[in-house]
Amino acid sequence: MKLAHALLALSESSLDGLVRALRSGALLPDSSQSKVVNLTGMPVDCAESLITAITLLESTYGAEGAKASLREAAETAIAIRQSSAIRNISDLVQLASSGPIVEGVPMQQTAAVFSSMISNARTEVLITGYVATFARELLEPVADFLEADHSRKATIVLDFRRENDTSLSSDLASRRAEQFWTGQWRVGARRAKLYYDPRGLEPNRNERAAMHAKVVVVDRSVAFVTSANLTDRAQNDNIELGVLIRHAPIAKQLHDYFEGLCARGLLKEP
Repeated sequence: MKLAHALLALSESSLDGLVRALRSGALLPDSSQSKVVNLTGMPVDCAESLITAITLLESTYGAEGAKASLREAAETAIAIRQSSAIRNISDLVQLASSGPIVEGVPMQQTAAVFSSMISNARTEVLITGYVATFARELLEPVADFLEADHSRKATIVLDFRRENDTSLSSDLASRRAEQFWTGQWRVGARRAKLYYDPRGLEPNRNERAAMHAKVVVVDRSVAFVTSANLTDRAQNDNIELGVLIRHAPIAKQLHDYFEGLCARGLLKEP
């Protein structure tokens, strides 16, 4: 319990990062300071203190015992934090908008939120959108994110429309995907995983459905739900509204929902 209370000094994102690293097995007793910082996002001085604590635990309980004790302490710290008084809602949820600014109504800009989330991502990015046009510049940071570390993951879910095309659905999906990669993605850059809702390509109009959600989730800890499509106009000019959610359980729930759709084959790779 003493260690758990010490871990409460960490930020919410660092504590969540620590738990993820421990659960995945990525954080080992002999992990370097830089690796601890990269895995958890915690400051260097906190990483130094954590390494010292791990060393002491290992001398008492062995390597596996140290990992188990630290994980238990980290999860206890999260439980303590979640059971404490409700924080100011503005710490967890912020509004974002595109288009005109209204004096006296604080709003983050949609494009700035999108850019900041991608630039601060460490391990994983999920982006969903209904329309992605003239999006190459918008998605450039996602390509940079993937190129910087090949262990990183990025998933993009888009809506593919049949319109008046009579091609086979599989051929049409491949064509729509290639249009996206050649038109919206940096040439030669490592590609994200691309998914679509196959119902959008049903030959029978009455059986079609749209992949209409616009969501960004990074590291399963921060989420952005917005009306803005993946277009420059939607991100900057249109009147669009969104909610930035800095609450890991909600962000994880959103990520898990799309991951589940992919796993069940309800969203497919072209």
